Amino acid sequence: PSRAERTEQLLELLELSSLGDRSPSQLSGGQQQRVALARALAPRPALLLLDEPFANLDAALRSSVGYDVRALLQAENVSGLMVTHDRGEALGLSDRVAVLGPKVKAPHEVGLLQIGSPQTLYEAPCCHAVATLTGSVTELQGTGVGEHAETALGNIPLIEPLKGPCTIFLRPEAASFAPSAGGVLEVTHHAYRGGLYEIALRGPQGPLLLQSTEATPPEVGQRGQLLVVTPQRAVQESI
Repeated sequence: PSRAERTEQLLELLELSSLGDRSPSQLSGGQQQRVALARALAPRPALLLLDEPFANLDAALRSSVGYDVRALLQAENVSGLMVTHDRGEALGLSDRVAVLGPKVKAPHEVGLLQIGSPQTLYEAPCCHAVATLTGSVTELQGTGVGEHAETALGNIPLIEPLKGPCTIFLRPEAASFAPSAGGVLEVTHHAYRGGLYEIALRGPQGPLLLQSTEATPPEVGQRGQLLVVTPQRAVQESI
């Protein structure tokens, strides 16, 4: 297509057709972001590098523009490589995520810690850095004895059998609190987060954070135990 046709095509894809005669100063932040994207896509690149592309937008706009950009890249059949420090963007907009950070065995070295789908990185992080960068997590030290690991909070089923010392990365939604008079956990506080309660607990290995969708949270000071039904990921070696 001609330059004019290509311009109209991109404006239509970005829902900016009615704003084609406006100057940049007459556009909103989100609209300016879309124009910048249109200019980058105009020559039909095979790969587009986006370096913190939504950093200057407010939270609501970041989300909507992010989805628009993803849809546009798919429509244009263009691969995108996005650099971001926002885990919501990384997990929500990407097909594959690469986590860069200092290595545990050589903290002065920065390298690729893990690469995979957003779900893989969240549910099966390879190390502390990846686990904490992708969401809230509690690290439990235990000993693998085959299909489960023995911990100070009880036995936890494992995705893959293993033997020996290990670390389990437990997400807040992966376990629940079961009231028990002789339990090793104690509720220290809870907070309503819209549709769920965030439950903070104290146990033998330190603080523990869980999420509950129950209508009523456990009382502060109540004792109980950890209930984990879904098999969890455990690691034995650090990067």
